[in-house]
Amino acid sequence: MADGHGRNAWVHTSLLCALIANAFGGKGKHFKPSDFDPYAKRQRGIPLTRENINELRSMFQGMKKKG
Repeated sequence: MADGHGRNAWVHTSLLCALIANAFGGKGKHFKPSDFDPYAKRQRGIPLTRENINELRSMFQGMKKKG
């Protein structure tokens, strides 16, 4: 039960942290509440961006299709 209360408190705290960080920080980075929440599940892997999508595209264009 204490764990659930802690998780609930972090939902509110992380929302406020993201709000403050987006209001005063930034330079193009947008923060999400999950960036500040220690209970939030982290996404694994490489996020797709405009910079790395072209690299991935060039790697897969040389491959032959099966079938």
